[in-house]
Amino acid sequence: MNRIPLGVLAVLILACVTSASADGGKIAFVHGGYGHGEIYVIDADGGNPTRLTDDIKDDRSPVWSPDGRRIAFASSRDGDYEIFVMDADGGGVTRLTDNVIDDEFPAWSPDGSRIAFISFPDGNWEIFTMDADGGEVTRLTFNDDWDMYPAWSPDCRRIVFESHRDGDAEIFVMDADGGGQTQLTFNDEQDADPAWSPDGRRIAFESACDGDLEIFVMDADGGKVTQLTDDDSPDAFHAWSSAE
Repeated sequence: MNRIPLGVLAVLILACVTSASADGGKIAFVHGGYGHGEIYVIDADGGNPTRLTDDIKDDRSPVWSPDGRRIAFASSRDGDYEIFVMDADGGGVTRLTDNVIDDEFPAWSPDGSRIAFISFPDGNWEIFTMDADGGEVTRLTFNDDWDMYPAWSPDCRRIVFESHRDGDAEIFVMDADGGGQTQLTFNDEQDADPAWSPDGRRIAFESACDGDLEIFVMDADGGKVTQLTDDDSPDAFHAWSSAE
């Protein structure tokens, strides 16, 4: 595998999407400008940077399978963005979706059996799930505005997501089969990027309700909203620590 100089890794990791393996031992990240990304992995201490993809198109949004053996990602190598999976060493690359529209932002279910993703079937983003081998594709949302960034609950029974169906970005939750869609936030400004706590009891998100992006947390039913950051610069891209 090709390697990149250690001296530039800190800048690259800060500038690109990253995903930590389940055991915390490795980090997958994207290197390259928009439209020309390649996926690399690196040890958590900065050692052994290794290139996993090598093509002239864009590879992005790497996410580890829960067992750390595979990485799902989006790639434009076939003309539009599709969801692919590969072994943790870059081998065994397999395309999971095959559409004439973009499929992006894969998210593994915690048990590794399903992958949620977004697709662009009706001129706007909608949420789908499929088996981890690409089978049994199910559309979960049917709206005139974007539904994006699905995240599975730890018990795999629910999916929290960002929706623009009421005119601005709000946080919604639904059952894993698409039923029971419930709005959790009700603000005039953006509420986005939801993430479940490891115990499934709370959801972190970013909100611009006070004028700039800040980090908030709420109960899984939308109650007890608490603002965690409060400063003059945007705060975003939050991540929960692993469960003990």
